[in-house]
Amino acid sequence: MVLSLTRLPEEFHFHLLGKGASAKGLHQKKKGDMDEDDVKDDKEEVVVKPNEPISPKLLEKSSRWTEMKPILFTFFKAAMHILSEAKEPDLVVFVLKSLSDFIPYMTPFPRLAEGLLKTLTTLWSAPIDASEEYQVVRLHAFLRIRQLAITQPFPFIEECLKKLYLAYAQRAKFATASSVTSALPTLTFMGNCVVELYSLDY
Repeated sequence: MVLSLTRLPEEFHFHLLGKGASAKGLHQKKKGDMDEDDVKDDKEEVVVKPNEPISPKLLEKSSRWTEMKPILFTFFKAAMHILSEAKEPDLVVFVLKSLSDFIPYMTPFPRLAEGLLKTLTTLWSAPIDASEEYQVVRLHAFLRIRQLAITQPFPFIEECLKKLYLAYAQRAKFATASSVTSALPTLTFMGNCVVELYSLDY
C-alpha cells in the first residue's frame, strides 16, 4: 500500500497528462503524417499542482483514458474504504497525506468526490477526542476537504461549505456543560476550519 500511494501519482501523470497520454495515438500515425499539434502535445506535459483543478476534459482527451478510468475509480473507492475502516490514527494520517497528490484527478468522478467528502467530514467531526493523535487526523481531514473545495468543479465547494458547517453545528450542540472545558480546544479548532473554508475566494 505504501508503494502504491507513493508511486501511483507519477504513473497517473505519465499516462494521463504526460508523454504516455499521447504516445498511443502518435504511434498509430506515420511520422510524416504528424502535424504541429501532435508534436506540440508530445513535447509538453501538464504540471499537476495539488491545489489547482484539472479539467475533466483534459483527462478524457488522453488516449489512455479508457484504460485508466477504472483504475482511478477503483483506487479512490479503496482509499475511501481504508479511511472508513482504519482504526489506527497513524495509518489514517498517512493515507490522508498521500491523497493530496490524487485529489486533482477526482474531477471526472463527482459522485466519488461526494463520497470522499462525506468520509472526510466524518473524520473531521468525529466525537470529541482531544488526544494529540486524533487532532492530527482532524487537521489532515480538513486539509483534504479544503483541497476538494478548491479543485472540484463548481458548485462542489458549496456542498463542502454546507457539510462542514452542519457537522460543526451538530458537534457543538451536543457538547455538554460538564465536557465543555475539555471540548473547547477541539470546538475552537473546528470553528477556525469553518471560517477558513468560508473565506475561500470562489
